[in-house]
Amino acid sequence: MLEIAGKDIDFLADRADAGPTTRAMIEKVREYNASHGTAIKYCDTEWLAYNTETKRDAYNMSSGGDATKSFMFSKWIYALNLLKNFMGFQRMGDEMLFVNVNNLANTHSQCVMDTPKEGAYLTAAGKAMEFLSHSPAARVLKIKDYDPSMKEDFQVQTAWDKDRRRVVLYVCNRTEGKRSAAFDLNALGRSFKSCAQTRLHADSPLAMNILNNPDAIKVITTSGKASLKKGVYKVEVPAWSFTELILE
Repeated sequence: MLEIAGKDIDFLADRADAGPTTRAMIEKVREYNASHGTAIKYCDTEWLAYNTETKRDAYNMSSGGDATKSFMFSKWIYALNLLKNFMGFQRMGDEMLFVNVNNLANTHSQCVMDTPKEGAYLTAAGKAMEFLSHSPAARVLKIKDYDPSMKEDFQVQTAWDKDRRRVVLYVCNRTEGKRSAAFDLNALGRSFKSCAQTRLHADSPLAMNILNNPDAIKVITTSGKASLKKGVYKVEVPAWSFTELILE
């Protein structure tokens, strides 16, 4: 397709998560650009954070042993997978032009906004997307000797904001226990005085928002001093949580 139409297109579209398939496709685009002098980007036009590597038994509600999509996509554990996948897309850099989550509102539970006739509310995935839409993370930083795969349910990330004024830390804990992370920021050559924290979490990986309980997925924000020791910022996070820390 690139050989036929590459000179006439701006981006190549496919559907996959932020794993080996997408990396392989980006490599094909990179090779074509290098040999043809083009600047084609890659994008995902219909992204489901499905991730077949996950423990499907946690989703199962049928006697046949198969995970049902309407059950799976409405749960917090799926939203955490969405956040984890998005971090993977971010790490792919500028060659990853955009990703479109599937979808806004037209499929029950497989959406960011559920719309029963009685009203409308954000799903668990909707809470995740709402958070991402406000996050200032813009320029992902490479962490030395760290390249997590999509199989890993505990992941961290660092990024500058657009103006390289604030550092944004992500901690995704898609596990059943408390976890901790330490970010060595000495290489940035900056000092930080304040820290604003946003945390998304739920009481259970199978928690879900519903019309009568639209805040089962909790969002807690706090702010205070940035407590770094010798340039290292340490944070402890609860089970089944996603935490953003903005250092300024």
